[in-house]
Amino acid sequence: MGQATPLIACPECDRLQREPPLVPGGSADCVRCGAELFRYKPRSIDQTLAFVLAAAIVFVFANVFPLMEMEAAGLRSTTTLYGTVRALQQAGMPSVAVLVLLTAILLPALELAVMGYILLPLRLGWVPAGLRGAFRTLCLVRPW
Repeated sequence: MGQATPLIACPECDRLQREPPLVPGGSADCVRCGAELFRYKPRSIDQTLAFVLAAAIVFVFANVFPLMEMEAAGLRSTTTLYGTVRALQQAGMPSVAVLVLLTAILLPALELAVMGYILLPLRLGWVPAGLRGAFRTLCLVRPW
């Protein structure tokens, strides 16, 4: 007996159907509701990894270079994103400082790191250890 094609469930109507072979750029739609089941995207890991690496570079620059610069009465003051967090803490707003630290620095850094951890090994042809946990972390971090 030949190998059976895998069954996939439609994310919209839950109909089970066989996974059809796709040509590059092709897509499979649900036969019941017409929702897109999946799309064959050649080089999608390469493109996503390139975007993640570019985002990581931009993220580093965004956190290293001054976010704000003010000049008043001949005095110039600049601050980075982390400097803003420290200033909020010193101004007596620790909850706002923590919120800015989490949403603007730590969680985006974690998301970029986890995406790199997932994509780089996949690009090299092997599955990273703890892939399930990495995806769960990504799903928890993404809304922030």
